[in-house]
Amino acid sequence: MKETIAVLHQGIDSRRKDLTIDNACQVRDNLLASLADLGYKGISVFLDDRFEWAQRILDAKPDLVANVADLGFFYDNAFEPNIPAVLDGLKVNYTGSQSYSMFFSSDKLASKQYLASLGIPVPRVWSLDQRNESMEFPVILKYRMIHNSVGISVDSVAVDRRMLDEWIASLRHGPHSKQDEPIVEEYIDGAELCAGYIGNGKERELIPVVSFQFGESFNGRPRIRDFSAKWDSQTTEYKETCASFAALEEKTVRKVEEYVNRIADAFGIRDYASLDFRLKKNEAGEDIPLIIDVNANPDLNTNATLFKMAQYAGYDYTTYVGRVVDAALARDLSRVGRASRRSLCREGLATA
Repeated sequence: MKETIAVLHQGIDSRRKDLTIDNACQVRDNLLASLADLGYKGISVFLDDRFEWAQRILDAKPDLVANVADLGFFYDNAFEPNIPAVLDGLKVNYTGSQSYSMFFSSDKLASKQYLASLGIPVPRVWSLDQRNESMEFPVILKYRMIHNSVGISVDSVAVDRRMLDEWIASLRHGPHSKQDEPIVEEYIDGAELCAGYIGNGKERELIPVVSFQFGESFNGRPRIRDFSAKWDSQTTEYKETCASFAALEEKTVRKVEEYVNRIADAFGIRDYASLDFRLKKNEAGEDIPLIIDVNANPDLNTNATLFKMAQYAGYDYTTYVGRVVDAALARDLSRVGRASRRSLCREGLATA
């Protein structure tokens, strides 16, 4: 009998234009196709606002839930960490991290303060109440919990206190003001890197580090991957923000990989993750990677950075999905034998 995997997603086909929902539809379709190729029975479960999805999962009794519902309850991504909490309550196994890992790692203030206490380099960060006259500019204003670069634009970088105060006033009356609070973070103008991995513990596989190259449209303005640069393929910012696997200094890569492993362990992040860094020169002129964002439930689409890195390492999309599924199933000790046998079958070393 085929093992059943429920794809929990937020893709809803409608006339309403929303880039993140369009992406969720693509993730749903791509995952279901790959799961079929891998020999699983995939079922689509849409995360509706009435929580009927929870009953659907209970009725289906899946062997695994592929949790790609990364837009949060009611399409508020600050509530994304609540979704695995419900899955834990349903007593089902699922891909990705538990709620506490997602809550803590996505808190851009508390997580950086914690990582700094572990000796992991981070930008200086302040709550609005903590900012003071000694704060050095430039700084970037972000929401504390909301991710996907929502609310971030070129105007988010302030070069003096007047600009900062004006932008704080704007956010306090903005569309997300009731959902989250802004924080102030040191703006690092160095190269931006993304690192990631698949697997857990000794089976954790670090995949090639990517750097982002910014085109001519970023001349004279902050080089940041705002919402347009990440999501809107029709914009110049998107087209001129290119992932590059150009050689980085070996010691820089080794440091990034060290921090990735330490952060994954510190937060208990499971199965896969992506982490963003910025390089900052120290007094000796050496590049130091500072962690700026931890994504414990990154996008699994074919155009997402995590897959681009895995693709550079030699994965096709179906194999990549299978690697994530195997990592999640292996955590359920009752399935270790079946997971191992399934891997052998794929390699032609055993018969199903």
